[in-house]
Amino acid sequence: RLMGRGASDMKSGIAAMVVTALHLAQEPEGARGVVFVFTAGEETGSEGAMHMKESGVLPREAGAIVVAEPSGNIPLLGHKGALWLECTAKGKSAHGSMPDLGDNAIYKAARAAASLEDFFSSAEVHPKLGKPTVNVGTFMGGSKINMVPDSARFRVDLRSVPGVEHAALFEEVKAHLGPDIEIERLLDLPGISTPQSDPWIIRVLDIMARIEGSRPDPGYVNYFTDASVLTPALNNPPTLILGPGEPSQAHQTHEYCVVEKIGRSVEFYLEIARNGFAS
Repeated sequence: RLMGRGASDMKSGIAAMVVTALHLAQEPEGARGVVFVFTAGEETGSEGAMHMKESGVLPREAGAIVVAEPSGNIPLLGHKGALWLECTAKGKSAHGSMPDLGDNAIYKAARAAASLEDFFSSAEVHPKLGKPTVNVGTFMGGSKINMVPDSARFRVDLRSVPGVEHAALFEEVKAHLGPDIEIERLLDLPGISTPQSDPWIIRVLDIMARIEGSRPDPGYVNYFTDASVLTPALNNPPTLILGPGEPSQAHQTHEYCVVEKIGRSVEFYLEIARNGFAS
């Protein structure tokens, strides 16, 4: 095992991609090129990928995308989208000994935050990604214990599934929380999904079956990746998440990656680059 913070998420994926690029650089040029895109800031909302998109350094389109995020070398065909919101309640300040003269913003915000716990209880279940989810991740309010707080805010992490439009979801949350809560978008990243019947996906699964000896069963994940930005920026090509890192190890104190899987990822990437497209 390769131990250390970031070993799985996703330094091992970067290492495998770099080694793949070095190998391909030694080969004669073919009819098709391979572009390697390395970004920063994926954890905080795909900021690097977004900057690359907006600055015009990306190609106009791509035939397909392979994302090296941790999958344990299991091919993943899609992931949820992320809609992060900051929700703010306003009130009126007063001395803590006379709360009746004020308007406590924390009470408003707390009631609103608690009301979201079962927000998706009646949502439809996606056959691969399950239900959308909601998590209130932070809560802030007040300045002193003996003052009625005139402001409080909390931040919400909503994870959507294909078929859930973020614009409509935003309006639904806004209506649910009511007029006392102001809402601001912090992050708006769509989910991605490529059908298993896509010809390129079938070709990649065939390649993996030849290398592994058995055909892999593709999956789906709840985390988001830079594909939320790169896939639409590159004209929505088929997209696959395939990396050597262990998804369960991301952000763990004793994070590790299985070394053998890094080399196996290089094998996959090389064969996908060489033979992943029909001639």
